[in-house]
Amino acid sequence: MNVAPQDDPALASLHQAVADRAHMAALQPGNAACQRHLAIAHDALGRRLRARKDMAGALAAFRAAAAVFQRLAADKPDSRLRQRDFALAQYGIGRTALVAGDAVAGLAAFRSAMSVHERLAALDPGNAETQSDLAGARHGTGRALLVQGDAVGAVPILQAALDSRRRLAALDPRNEAGQRDLAADHHALGSALEMLGDQRRALTAYQDGLVIYERLAAADPASAERQRDLADARGNTNRLLPAQGDGAHAAAPPPVRAGFWSTLRRRAGLSGDQ
Repeated sequence: MNVAPQDDPALASLHQAVADRAHMAALQPGNAACQRHLAIAHDALGRRLRARKDMAGALAAFRAAAAVFQRLAADKPDSRLRQRDFALAQYGIGRTALVAGDAVAGLAAFRSAMSVHERLAALDPGNAETQSDLAGARHGTGRALLVQGDAVGAVPILQAALDSRRRLAALDPRNEAGQRDLAADHHALGSALEMLGDQRRALTAYQDGLVIYERLAAADPASAERQRDLADARGNTNRLLPAQGDGAHAAAPPPVRAGFWSTLRRRAGLSGDQ
């Protein structure tokens, strides 16, 4: 892992926290609380390194966290908290691996997270947090499949993620993070459908997402992130509009623009904390 730069005191503090927690965990290897605190410190360091675009360092930190969480989950398999900790660590690995360009590792980690979240969601179907975790893992899995060109495999997983997000958004319509996740699910499904040549359904998915992105951008016009989301959404939607015609006279599907795959791979890193 890279040495913490002098210009980032927060990163230096996180490195020190990992060292301190590792020392305590070594002194008390049978203390589950100490071990969990160590894993949480690794996870926090991974998030900071990912924000700094140090993907190699972030992956090392997330994998260190996952290794500890996995041991704790194995020691107490009936603990939903420990199972969730491990699944979220796997999600962090998946997200970071995709951004780093390793779609194979990303997909494996997302699938691992999805498997755990599916079990937890089945145990508590009325828990919004658990359902949100599952939707996020499905979204990541679908994105990873798209980056590998497997739209056939991605569509049902992304559709399931979208269905979950719709239900969650209906329960809390003022939750802007939930709305952004919902919009991202619409556009991920649109990307998969476009890859399969289903232009009409892809356009519908893009338009549904665009409505949400427009609303979020209008609510916070100074947010560069929201404006970027909106620009991407408009680009996807506008690209397909010329292909829509009437019945047998519909125009042929347009060629995929040159930047489509690079945009897909960038967005495969997932927006926000999804």
